[in-house]
Amino acid sequence: MGLDMYLGVRTPEGTQEVGYWRKANAVHGWFVRECANGVDECQEIPVSKIKLMELQALCLSALVKRSQDPAPLEETESPKSSRSVPVDGENIGEWLANQMKMETTLAVMEKQFEDTSDPLRPVAGFFFGGTEKDQYYYADLLQTAEIIAEALENYPDGEFIYQASW
Repeated sequence: MGLDMYLGVRTPEGTQEVGYWRKANAVHGWFVRECANGVDECQEIPVSKIKLMELQALCLSALVKRSQDPAPLEETESPKSSRSVPVDGENIGEWLANQMKMETTLAVMEKQFEDTSDPLRPVAGFFFGGTEKDQYYYADLLQTAEIIAEALENYPDGEFIYQASW
């Protein structure tokens, strides 16, 4: 189970699959927001050539920015929760401090998903995979740019369709 995503092209011979992703939820979110007016019902979504080029440019831009970031990816991953502390009368202060740290961490992580200015923000969903901007996220962006390049090269006049299932 999971988010399976397909890019197809309609030709006189019928519809052919030209791209496949698995759990690339940021890319899925972009297609839903930009090409389906926010409707996410596993429907076929027509995608113009211009929209594909826009998505490709966004992916390449994010990859270039990532490559220019001096911090290694491991240092930018979400913080781990603090150690577990048994609660009793003597260490309630430490326990409360750890709870506050965890709540702050969660608030920062939730803010990431409220940032509507990021067109390739990860989206959460049932079996959609992780929502961190980790090595898998960037691999999905690279795969997306490659799929689009090949699709546009091989089908310059094609009618493109995106569809997901889960």
